[in-house]
Amino acid sequence: MSQQNVLLYIKKGVWSCSIHLFFVTLHYHILEKRADVLEESLITSKRNNMKINIKSCLLGVCALFATLGISAANTAKTIYIYGFAASFNDSTVYFTELQRLDSAYIDSKTKFLYGRENYSYQLQDYLDQKGWKHAVCITSYGLTKKEAEKKFLSLRKKYVDKGKFDIKYLKLSDFTYQAIKPEDN
Repeated sequence: MSQQNVLLYIKKGVWSCSIHLFFVTLHYHILEKRADVLEESLITSKRNNMKINIKSCLLGVCALFATLGISAANTAKTIYIYGFAASFNDSTVYFTELQRLDSAYIDSKTKFLYGRENYSYQLQDYLDQKGWKHAVCITSYGLTKKEAEKKFLSLRKKYVDKGKFDIKYLKLSDFTYQAIKPEDN
């Protein structure tokens, strides 16, 4: 082999080594870049998970405090109450007189009347005993007499104005609501 050929092989070898080294380096940098991107992605994911975990913890703490405050006290108050009954089978409607009811229990947060469905059942049971079956009864109340009268007159006006209904009134001597007391747990 001539000296030129040897130099040419060396150059080719160097050249092929250089090309090989270039691709290895390029591949390494690509892998390194992918590793950096992957590492950054993992770090971001960890940050997001930490944010999610912190949010979850805060949500849990808020839910805990919310449930602690749910148990509102029922307080005994004097209310003014009336009842209304109607039937889908009849054009007769009943109104009770506005009644003062001492020691009715009101939820301190929601202002709901404790056992309000039971007051309606009292009226329904009374009407069942009088032979007026399947009545749909509602009971409404106000914390003041003025508030209860306003509700009563508004409901009564709807039935009086239409003129299609036979309106009957239940006097206090006929029907009186009995106070419902909360159960002790």
